[in-house]
Amino acid sequence: MVTPRLAISTQSDPLMSLDGWRYACGAAGIDNLDLDISNRFKQHVLSRSLQTKAFQPEARSIWIGGNINPKLELRAAALIILPEQLLLKSQGGDDSLFRLLDRVKSVLGDLPEIAVALTARNREGNRAHLNRISNIRHIAEEWDLGIALDLTKDIDANWEAEAAVMRLGDRLRIVRFTAPSEDGPFPLFGRPVDHITVRALSWLAESGFAGTLSMKLSLHCWNWSDPAAAASEAVRVGTAVLSKFAISRSETPHPPRRVI
Repeated sequence: MVTPRLAISTQSDPLMSLDGWRYACGAAGIDNLDLDISNRFKQHVLSRSLQTKAFQPEARSIWIGGNINPKLELRAAALIILPEQLLLKSQGGDDSLFRLLDRVKSVLGDLPEIAVALTARNREGNRAHLNRISNIRHIAEEWDLGIALDLTKDIDANWEAEAAVMRLGDRLRIVRFTAPSEDGPFPLFGRPVDHITVRALSWLAESGFAGTLSMKLSLHCWNWSDPAAAASEAVRVGTAVLSKFAISRSETPHPPRRVI
């Protein structure tokens, strides 16, 4: 049976270089890197390596902002992820989805798949947010786009995780999440981010999700810029996540190898 692929998100550490992330992925036995260059600071940290020919195709996905830097070599990525708010703009505006897609294609040429990010927010305050999610899926189908679900920020306790993920259907390409805290005797599952993440991952396991699970690792500040620490945490989180899929689907996947 197919199991989801694991990726490490560069959101895990604001200071680590691209070479450090490559080392962390290699040490953890994870083939995919999920790059985030959606703001100027992250671009400054990572973009020098992105502009060189040494940039390898292990960057499975890249989250970018509304402004596309023409110097960035993004063709190696399998998925380019655009901000969610672009779907809410009118198609005739300068910052509309249509305009931005046109600019992306003009800058980068023949692209891999493009996805639009979706956060776990219930702006409407009721079940109407599910209708909005259905509309986003219809737009994604019309434009032949994927959807990236970001569970690392803007988590709303009223967001209906199971129903929302189900409505995204086969358009869902990647889910970026922060591993629920399990430090100490009492896991902090009372927090909305933990509660929603556990529910979403459980439903993905039951529904046989075969896309990418991008792990935003929880690293202590003294472990920032330490690829070995990132690799160890990736092994711990990745093994725990894949075990949930193994239980739900009666199959034991191959977890990342142990870091020595």
